[in-house]
Amino acid sequence: MKTNIGKVIGLISILISLVVVIILIMTAINIYAGGKTVTKTVTSPIEKTKNVQCLSQIRRIENAIQIYYVENGKYPERLEDLLDLSPQDHYCPITERLYNYDAAAGRVTCLGHP
Repeated sequence: MKTNIGKVIGLISILISLVVVIILIMTAINIYAGGKTVTKTVTSPIEKTKNVQCLSQIRRIENAIQIYYVENGKYPERLEDLLDLSPQDHYCPITERLYNYDAAAGRVTCLGHP
């Protein structure tokens, strides 16, 4: 009878160990995937870097727009009117399309991705 209890305890300890290992693996995958759930697409670190680069570029453009507004009292009519930026700064690094510029509000958006 003692041998059966020992086998059951051994089996339970192995199952608990497997559950702990599975939880650790799932947590590591979730952290590496950037907190995305399984139903969403997992982005690679390169895609995340490009998203950050795009957002940073939009902020630089908006800062240049604000400086233009302070100096001229109005928003620029086109992004090309911003002399502080190079022409390639007007394009998204992910989609390589021109940023959408709303001259009335002085806002820049990227239509290619969220």
